[in-house]
Amino acid sequence: MKRQILSQEQMTEFIRELRTGDRILSVKGDEGDYKIVILKKPTKQNDLDARIFYSALYSNLLKNGIPTRAEARQEFLLRLKNTGVNVEEYEKRKDDIQAKLAEHLSKEMDEEQADKILESLPELMKALDRNLRTLDKDELALLHTMADNEAMEAQIMSNCAEAIADAETQMFLMAQIAYDKDGKLVWPDPDSLSNETDLTFLLRMREEFARYRNGFPLLFEVVVPTQEDLSPKESPSS
Repeated sequence: MKRQILSQEQMTEFIRELRTGDRILSVKGDEGDYKIVILKKPTKQNDLDARIFYSALYSNLLKNGIPTRAEARQEFLLRLKNTGVNVEEYEKRKDDIQAKLAEHLSKEMDEEQADKILESLPELMKALDRNLRTLDKDELALLHTMADNEAMEAQIMSNCAEAIADAETQMFLMAQIAYDKDGKLVWPDPDSLSNETDLTFLLRMREEFARYRNGFPLLFEVVVPTQEDLSPKESPSS
């Protein structure tokens, strides 16, 4: 993705974000139209409400028999054992092969070269291919097994109580701080969020919200709204 060259006004908006903690963005929806959204810095009350929401949901999930993260992990290990895998040996071999690949990669390039490769998918695939060629037949077989097992583990862990409660809480908090350019909540109540029909907009908002909360820059090549975009448009006089 090409980097955008920001105008003076757009740069001013980024500086404003650093000062206020709010992020202004324009997100593309299903129909190709852009919706302006202001993610406001959560207040202490927002954070408190989110923690209360998480606790209530987490308790309810446990009451309904949803496993905890520790229980889900044990379920994954049990599945491995049931397929005849020696879990301790498997974990050790997995650590060894990951260390071997990391060592080869570190010898092949410095940090600057690694950054350049990560920016180019073809170059990244070539680097991975070169490293995979250092593995023997048994190690390659283990690598494929690891990929299958990690996919199974991810699926099991995503259904634990902590993961479900955290995902729902992030959605709850996003709805509390996402405003349109008129200063109104994008989703004024839980039903409006759960009934959102613009799935492209919702997916991108979830990802942008996660990046915003973690202090990362914008993920999508969105247009930073100018002050003119944010100003309510006057109705044409009759």
